[in-house]
Amino acid sequence: MCRITVPEAKKIVEAIQRQCTRRGKGRWYKDDDARGRPPREVLAALRRVSGVKKLDPELITNIDDAAFDVPQGLNRKEFKACLEYLFAGKKRFAEKNAGRGCVLVRPNPKNHAKAVAEAKRDGTPIPEKPALKYTMFQLSSNEKMDGGAFAYLRAFVKRMKTKALKKLRMSVDERKHARTASRFLGWYEKCAAAFRRRRILITQLHFVFYEEGSSLDVHRDQRLDELVSRRAIFPAPWPESRKRSRAATKPRLTFYLAQAKPARKKGVPPPKKKGRYDDQWDRSGAFCMGKVGGAVLMKAVGAGGCELLPAGVADLSGAWAAAGYDEADFPPIYLYHEPWCRGGAPADAASYVFSGYTIEE
Repeated sequence: MCRITVPEAKKIVEAIQRQCTRRGKGRWYKDDDARGRPPREVLAALRRVSGVKKLDPELITNIDDAAFDVPQGLNRKEFKACLEYLFAGKKRFAEKNAGRGCVLVRPNPKNHAKAVAEAKRDGTPIPEKPALKYTMFQLSSNEKMDGGAFAYLRAFVKRMKTKALKKLRMSVDERKHARTASRFLGWYEKCAAAFRRRRILITQLHFVFYEEGSSLDVHRDQRLDELVSRRAIFPAPWPESRKRSRAATKPRLTFYLAQAKPARKKGVPPPKKKGRYDDQWDRSGAFCMGKVGGAVLMKAVGAGGCELLPAGVADLSGAWAAAGYDEADFPPIYLYHEPWCRGGAPADAASYVFSGYTIEE
């Protein structure tokens, strides 16, 4: 996708205001397109109405190829137990900083421990421990990102296969988790080959295991910073008993168009390089872009939280203008995604995410 110019972006903003549903705020917010369209159809409508052909209607598409189907043996319970057996509680795979490390837990228990220590020091009430939202495991082709976890998983599978061939004794846990880890590697290699046929190279994996009723805020991945970035999200298979349940067919991902809030200090633009103002999104200026279920492929910068329109185009909510900013200060308009936004995740929910980039011919 070529970068959209400011004049073209203004035409798209006009189309957004005519075609899309405002999200709203508070308990009455909307999380779906009023016409029930999925994101691809909304993007196609914006492209048609604005006349800007650079707007790619395939930024978000479903993956229907059977080559990518997740094996039933990789449901949440079995796969999470396998990854916990391999990585959880091991210092070498602990989170080092935001976005790095193998095991990431939210909210971070270190933050609560710090708050407790500060409360004890200051003689203030001890804060309650926040409820766990999700546990994430990362595997990467770059050992600096996952601490060598992917290599460790591969070595474990190889070691267990050697034990099996030599008929050496294995513990019950080794045998059980070796089957799951081997099943995962087989699925991953099959998917990686299928993506390569589409000229997509997979470099990063992460697996999000949601707690029942929890969700993630709208977000984008700042590591996916190229136009060729790609991200595929696969829902974990439901246990056999829930295959036909309503939860199994419910669209999981909601998409919005939105901007950052004005900077916290009036009259001071948000920092260009530091800070996370882009994640403090302005709900009053957001528009619904539809929902999707099943396996989804996203592309462009952020891949599911991409900068759709450049800075200096529009103030969707009027908050920036009200704060005294000029048009040149208006932030970019992002296409954000939010998993399990209304009502939270059902039991047994998990997302398996593959990230990478398109290989140029």
